[in-house]
Amino acid sequence: MVFRNERSLDEFDWKIIEALQEDARLSMAALGREIGLSAPATAERVRRLEERKVIRAYRAEIELERVGLEVQAIVRIKAPAQDLDKTTRALCALPEVFECYRATGGDCFVLRIALSDIKGLQKFLDRIAPFGDLTTSVILSTPLKQRTVCKRPSNTPLTRSRQLSARDKP
Repeated sequence: MVFRNERSLDEFDWKIIEALQEDARLSMAALGREIGLSAPATAERVRRLEERKVIRAYRAEIELERVGLEVQAIVRIKAPAQDLDKTTRALCALPEVFECYRATGGDCFVLRIALSDIKGLQKFLDRIAPFGDLTTSVILSTPLKQRTVCKRPSNTPLTRSRQLSARDKP
């Protein structure tokens, strides 16, 4: 699979992308040493990646439990088709909502929420119930928080389940 911007990213760009995902606080000098470029050349490449919106932001990752948000859940909402834009704006404005996805299939929205306790979860669900039918799953643990985006070597074969047999090819 080739991503739209992948063709215009060279090996140094990919090294920068991978390194900054692991530690966005690296200085340009340290990043340059890690990838084998001077600090000014590295800074210029980072600036170009930012301009192209390959790098969108730098932020701190907060441990939610440490700030009192002990309960996390996934909430799926099957909403009526009318006024989905208004529903989107209303859901995104709620402070308990950390991620909001518009989705296909039976659910119109998938939310990741965080609250202090189960009572807070119940109150939140009561507040959003008018938006549609809710299905809620409390998150017990997060084995994979976020995957680092890496360039897959072009010579790496697809897994067996993704290979097309001769009869499946168009």
